[in-house]
Amino acid sequence: MASDMITQRLVAEFRATFGDRLFALPGDAAPLGIHWCLAPPIAATAALGPDGHPPRQHDVSVADFPRRMWVGGHLDLLRLPKIGEVIERTTTLAPIEVKRGGSGTWCLTGADHEFATGAESLIREHQDIAFRPAATAPAPPPAPVPLPASDMLWQLPTPDTLLFRYSALTFNGHRIHYDHPYATGVEGYAGLVVHGPLQATVLLNLAATLLGRMPARFAYRATAPLIAGTDMLAIGRRDGDGAAVSMHTPQGVTTMQATAE
Repeated sequence: MASDMITQRLVAEFRATFGDRLFALPGDAAPLGIHWCLAPPIAATAALGPDGHPPRQHDVSVADFPRRMWVGGHLDLLRLPKIGEVIERTTTLAPIEVKRGGSGTWCLTGADHEFATGAESLIREHQDIAFRPAATAPAPPPAPVPLPASDMLWQLPTPDTLLFRYSALTFNGHRIHYDHPYATGVEGYAGLVVHGPLQATVLLNLAATLLGRMPARFAYRATAPLIAGTDMLAIGRRDGDGAAVSMHTPQGVTTMQATAE
């Protein structure tokens, strides 16, 4: 269990990072997605691994599966956290599954988090995490595709400073978000990688804007890396009582898909 307070400073930094792409909330409600900034794992600098992550909680071999990826999950949003509240996060690790496919052998696991204040549960989340072998060669760039039809489109730049600020908000030391030689030379990406929860935060707020209220449930899945330095395109459309939202590169490649109910 870990706890954190939603301070005025954290909220101000969060709002400065995302600008006008946050759903307007009443009174002292904290912005949607700020829970991903609460009570992060804190390890001494000397304890960080070669990738910048703290020691692993999951029993997955670093030698065999050095690359860690945040690949999706779902949220049940029960009540908006408020500025000034102390939030407790309880975490339960998910079992490890060994997967084999065309891209080789990898491990899928994750964690269940409950964010609560006192006896009141606010957010329940399941996160999926993948551990993969070392990169062998950079993946070829996907072919451009047309963007899907939408009811709303947000276009956001992805400068290095955006990644730096979000890493600071979440105390995230993963080097793929700030160390270009490491991201390209060791993990095989085409450049610095935009954080999964950063994309999910934008999509969650886009869905709320489309629906005019906080969704009760939000499910998300990363489908491709989003490389910094170009705009990211968040696209949403109404789908009955819910919304379907997705993140894309300027070439139309989908990097995250999500649904809100």
